[in-house]
Amino acid sequence: MGIFGLIYFVNKIPYEVERMTRWDRMENLKDMPAHHFNNRGGVLIKKKFIGFEKYHKNTDEMMDWYYKAYPSILGSPP
Repeated sequence: MGIFGLIYFVNKIPYEVERMTRWDRMENLKDMPAHHFNNRGGVLIKKKFIGFEKYHKNTDEMMDWYYKAYPSILGSPP
């Protein structure tokens, strides 16, 4: 019975983490600026801000931004 209980709780943890995140978001929604969200058919999705650099002085600056913007693809800077 203990093993089944452990399996149940291990599978239940992600749901409860999502529930706490939703609860926190709904409680603090009125304090957040509207431009931090995308409205997808009535569902508010919080934007991820990486940086606002648009123009780069040289290739090294551009590559630094790419490493910040796409860490899962490029990894860490050399």
